[in-house]
Amino acid sequence: MPMVNQDGALKRAEPREGQIKSLYYLCEDRHDVILLARTGFGKSLIFQLAPLLRPGICLIISPLNALSSGQLESLDTFKEAGAKGLVIDGDSNNQETRRQAASGEFTHVITSPEILNSRKFRQEVLQNEQFLSNLILVAIDELHVAQQWATFREDYGQLHKVRARIPRSVPWFGTSATLDSHTLEAAKSAVGFEGPIMIRTSIDRPDIFYELRGFEVKPKSFGDLRFLLPEKLTPEEARRLPKAIIYFKDSKSIRAARRAMSRWLVQAGINLAGAESVVRPFYGKMSSQSKNKISADFRNEDSKARILLATDAVGMGVGNRGVKLVIQYDVDKIVTSSSEMKTIMQRLGRAARGQSENGHFIWLVPHFVFGPTQASDSDNDITEEVEDNAATLKKTDISKHSDMAGIFKRFFDPARCARQVLLDFFGEPTNRPHRNERCCNKATCQPMHTWPSKQSKTPNERERDVYDLTQEWKNTDDLMKLPASQPPHGFKGCSKRSFESGDRVRRMIGSKKVNGSPLAPS
Repeated sequence: MPMVNQDGALKRAEPREGQIKSLYYLCEDRHDVILLARTGFGKSLIFQLAPLLRPGICLIISPLNALSSGQLESLDTFKEAGAKGLVIDGDSNNQETRRQAASGEFTHVITSPEILNSRKFRQEVLQNEQFLSNLILVAIDELHVAQQWATFREDYGQLHKVRARIPRSVPWFGTSATLDSHTLEAAKSAVGFEGPIMIRTSIDRPDIFYELRGFEVKPKSFGDLRFLLPEKLTPEEARRLPKAIIYFKDSKSIRAARRAMSRWLVQAGINLAGAESVVRPFYGKMSSQSKNKISADFRNEDSKARILLATDAVGMGVGNRGVKLVIQYDVDKIVTSSSEMKTIMQRLGRAARGQSENGHFIWLVPHFVFGPTQASDSDNDITEEVEDNAATLKKTDISKHSDMAGIFKRFFDPARCARQVLLDFFGEPTNRPHRNERCCNKATCQPMHTWPSKQSKTPNERERDVYDLTQEWKNTDDLMKLPASQPPHGFKGCSKRSFESGDRVRRMIGSKKVNGSPLAPS
C-alpha cells in the first residue's frame, strides 16, 4: 500500500547519494566502480537503471538462481521506461536464449559465472560483434562471493579472463554489503579491477536490533523456537503472525524443525495442512518450481506462509518486505571461520527491507560461545546428562571456545557491543554516538528490549513490540569516500550533459512510489 504524508499526498523515493554517484561514474565517466553499501540500500537499482540512461545492454553476473529471478522481477518496475530482462540459467541456457542475448533484444542479460565462462556462451555471445557494440556495463552482484566462493565455484576466480575478452571501454561495477579489506582485495584481483572508483557508505542497519540468546533446551528439540507460536491460534490469527526467516545449517535440520513447529501449530488449533502452509522450507536442492512458488507466496503481505526455514538459498540480495525477525539457529562451524561473518551480515540483513520497517535479529547459540565458564554453569539440560563428568565438559567447552575465530569471540563477548564488533570487522568508520539501549542485548548497551518469549502474547502484541525496538539514525552521507578530484554532490561544475544525466536519474527514481520501489530508503 502506498505510503502517504499527513496531508494525504503520496511519498516519493529520493535517490541516495551513492546511487547518483555510481550512475555518474558508470554512465558518464565510463569508469569502474565498487560500491560498499548496506543490505536494503538499493544497490541493484544502479545496474537496473544504467541501460535506461545510456541505451545498451547491461550484463549482470549473479551468484544464485533465486537472486536472478528476483532481479528479473524487479525490472518490471521500469518496464514502461524500456527495461527488458533475460535470465540465462541452467534450465534456459540454449541456442535460442543465447541468440536473444546477443541480438540486443534485451536491456539486461542475467547469468552465472559458470555460463559466462562456458565455450558456447563465449562463442555465441561474448564474441558476437553486435553484442559487444551494445554492451555498456558488466555488473557483479554480491561481489564478495568472487572471493568467498572461489574454492567451490572456480569460475568466479576466472572472471578476469572474461574481462580480457570485453572492450576496455566497457566499465565494470561491483557491489556488496560485506566486503572486509581482505575480501575486497581478493575480489578485485579475481575480477580484474584496476583503480576502480570506491564509493563507501555506511553498512550499518540501525533498524535491526541484535539479540544473542543461549539455548535453554537441547538444540535438536527446537524448543527454543517455541516462543514464535502462541499456545492458542486461529487460522485468521495465523495469517497475522510476524514474518520470520530462520536459518539452519542443512535441509535435514529444516525438515526436523518444520515437523516440530507444525506439531505446535496443530496443538494450538491449526489443522496439519494449515500448519504446513504457515511454516515453509526453502533450500537449494528443492526444485526451481517449488522455490519460485514459495518465494512468491512469502512476498505477499497476507501470505499464509509466515515462517521460512532456510539455508543460504534465501540469502544475498533477496528482498522480502515485511520480515520482522531473522533467526540464526546454532553455530555449527560458522564461528570457526572469520569469513563467515559475511554470511551472518547477509542473513541478518533479510529483516526490515521495507520503508519504515524495524527488525530483530536473534542468534540462538550454545553457551560455550560466551566463554567456557558461562557454558558450564548455564547449559542445564545438557549438563545433567554428564553430571559425572563435569570436568570433561568444561574442558570441551574451553576447547570449543578456543577454536572460535577471534572475530566471533569478540562478537559474543558480554563486555563488547556486538554491533560495534561487526562494524569494526568491515572497517566501518565509528565517528558517531553509541546507540545504547537500541543496539543489542549486551549489558554494555543497556538493552530495553528482547523479542517477546512468552506464548501468552498475541501476534499483534508481538508485532507492536518489534516496531518499538529501534529508531532511525541520521543518514551518514559524510562517510562517503570519493577522490577529491571527482565531481562533487549534485554534479556541480560538471558538463551540462552530465548534470542533465544526474537530473534524469533523480526524476526516474523519484517518480516511483516508496512502497513499490526497490530504492525506498529505510
